[in-house]
Order: sequence, then C-alpha cells, then structure tokens
Amino acid sequence: MGNNPPLLSKPIDGIKLDLSQKSLQHLNEEAKYYHQVSSINLSDNEITSLPKSLIQCATINELDFTRNSLSSLPYGLLQMAQLRSLSLSDNCLTDLPEKIANLKHLQHLDLEANQLKELPPSLKKLNYLNSLNLSRNRLTSIPVNTSVLSNLIELNLSGNSLTMLPECKSNLKILNISHNDFEKFPSRKTLTGLKALKELSFTSNQLKEVPESIAILTNLTILDLRTNNIERIDQCIGECINLKRLLLSRNKLKNLPKQFNKLTQLEVLELKDNQFTNFPRVVFTLFSLQNLDLSNNNISGMTIPSCYYSTSGHLSQITNFKKLPKLMQLKVLNISSNRIFAIDARFFLITPSLAELDINNNKISNFPCTLPTLKQLKILKLDRNNLSFLSGNFENFLSLKEISLNGNLFTEFPTQLTNLPNIDEIRLISNMISTIPNSIKKLSNLKELNLSDNK
Repeated sequence: MGNNPPLLSKPIDGIKLDLSQKSLQHLNEEAKYYHQVSSINLSDNEITSLPKSLIQCATINELDFTRNSLSSLPYGLLQMAQLRSLSLSDNCLTDLPEKIANLKHLQHLDLEANQLKELPPSLKKLNYLNSLNLSRNRLTSIPVNTSVLSNLIELNLSGNSLTMLPECKSNLKILNISHNDFEKFPSRKTLTGLKALKELSFTSNQLKEVPESIAILTNLTILDLRTNNIERIDQCIGECINLKRLLLSRNKLKNLPKQFNKLTQLEVLELKDNQFTNFPRVVFTLFSLQNLDLSNNNISGMTIPSCYYSTSGHLSQITNFKKLPKLMQLKVLNISSNRIFAIDARFFLITPSLAELDINNNKISNFPCTLPTLKQLKILKLDRNNLSFLSGNFENFLSLKEISLNGNLFTEFPTQLTNLPNIDEIRLISNMISTIPNSIKKLSNLKELNLSDNK
C-alpha cells in the first residue's frame, strides 16, 4: 500500500477512505481494513479488480474510480448491490454491461468523459437512480430508457453529439444538453413530457430562435441559452413566470419581446455579446432584477424611455420621471464595451440600490457625480472612456469603496476623490497625471492608489 497512510474521516454514515493518487494497482485484501468504511476514493490509480473482502463489505455505499484508465468495469464491482454512488468518470469505457442492473440501489452514477456511444437497456432497472452524468461521451441520441427512470431528477448530457430530444414523459428537474449539435429548440410535443423541469442548460448549440414551445416549461427557474445564434425570442417566454435566471449572452439578439414584463421573478439577466443598439425598454418592468449584464453590445446611449410596457402589457406614457417604477432590487449593472457617449442622470433615479456599476470601455466624456440616488454604490468602473475631469463633488457617494478610471484623459488628479470617506481603492493607470494633491492624506481607509503609467 505504500508508505503514505490513507486519509480517514468519519461522515455520519461511516468512515471515508481516501486512497486517491497513490498509483495503486491492487487493494488490501484484509477484511478488517474495510471495517465500518462507507466510502472509498480510488481516483487517479490503476485499479482493475477489487478484493473479495471489499466486495463483501456491506457498509460500503460509495466508490470513486475517476481516472483509472478503465476500459471495462473492475472485476467484482457488479457484485456490490448495496452501492448508492458510483463514479467512473474520465476513463476509457466504450460500453456498459447489462449486469449494471445488479447495482439496483444506485442513486448517483457518474460516467462523464468516457467513450460511450449507447447505454444498455438494463439501465432502466436502476429504479432508485436520481442523478446520471453522461457528459463528454459519444452519444448521438438520448437513450429512451432513461425516461422510465421515475426517480431521475438530474440528467447531464452535455458535450455529446445530440441533435434532438425524444418524446417521453419524465420527472426530470435538471437537464443539461449544452455543447451538442441542436439546431432547433424542442417542440411542444417533446417538451410536454418535461414539464417538471426547473433548470435547463442549452449553451453552445446552434439554436436560431426560442419558439413558442418554451411556454410549456412554466416551472423553469434557470434557463441557460448562452453561445448560440439566437436572433428571436417568442413572446411566449412570458409564460415562464418562475424564471429567476435567464442567460442569453453570446447570441444575435437586437431586442426583447414586450412579454418579458411578465417575468416578475427574474433576478439575473445576461445579455452581453449580442447586437442591442438601445437599452431594452422592457427591462424597466423587471422589478425583481438584481443583476443585469448588457456588456459588449452596440448601445450608444443610456436614456429613460418616454414610455414603457406595464406589467399588464399596455404601453404606458411617462409624464413624471419621479413616478417611474423603480428597479429597487438592481444591484449590479454592467454596460461596459458599448458605444455610450452619455448617460441620462435620470436613469439612476430608478436604480437607487446599485452597488456595482461597470461602464468600462465606452466613449463617455462626462459622468454625473452629483446624483443623490447612488448612496449604495460600492464599485464604480469607468476605465477606457474619454474623461478628462469629474463634475460635482461626489458628496453623495458615501458607500463607494472602489473607483477605477484607467486609460482616460486626466491631466490632473480628480480632487473630488478625496471627498470619499470609505474609499479603499483608487486606480488611475495610463492617464497624464503629474502630481498628487495633499488632500489625499485624509483618506484614512485608502489601501491602494495606483497611478502607474502617468507622467
């Protein structure tokens, strides 16, 4: 067994034995060695068979064979019917034997990063299985027999060569089909069997639209559609009223349907790396929104719209900006890497809870610094703009801890920054500043002042 003793710990249901990364080819055959052991980590070894003493140890319910260069299952493994968790990830398995059904108490089966092209029909007999990881294999179709696994809650099929979902009824709550070859979003008929889904990951496929079939998935809380070719989202997205996270970065979107206003529980909306030229008007009705990312688009201005879509779906005229519904929960706003020349100060009247504002890499020459509504702001990023001065005295930025003004046109240190009582980081890299005011000494909390690459 080598000179290094195994690492032992005692979880609630027994001893956990860590034998990982020991270049083992064989295991101890003494029965007493496995007394009261419930879990064995054998990852990063060269195990091809299991000793009889281990196989007959009824207390062991978890085995990890990750990275053992297995081309077939270790001898004796299929006799351990009591196993609840089995990891065989990062091996060289090309198939599974029919006798995998012997492991009838399995709840978690991890087969990630093998060379599987299909699964045995007997898999359907694993009635207790609730988590199945088949990511990074060579599957071209989804085994229909997984649909009869009534307790299966989480299925990971990412990184295969799938092009469609089968029509089947399932109790799945979490489905990951990212990094496949889907060109179309599943039809209504297909999704009808997946109504229980709460999390769906569809990243890195070839989708061009989100059609009306999305309306079937009313229980979704997380929808990840990043890195596709999506140009259109159907208005039926508004039926997904339980959505909390909607990730649409790296697509080809230019606008959002007005029915977004029904997503009243949405907390995170990612829209970076799309083709927006204007700030999406419907965002002003997402009152639960906490994090909004619109970076890397073609937005040229930040203005308050003259009207907006109310939650009832009607277009409401704005006559008094102070009465405009506020995004009280919005804490993080990223509008970096756009073409923004100016920001309407009134925009911040509806975002009083902002804690982090990223406007890096735009074309702003004047930033409104007298705003009374940004008292919660802690991080302000204004790198690579056209700023040569700061207007106002920053007296309302009482919570600001970090400000970044790198790559601008400052020739003098902005003295307003010395009015920030809680600031601890100031960055003014790559400007044209030659002197620092004495008033900088009164910033007792300042931990970092970076003025590199100035005069």
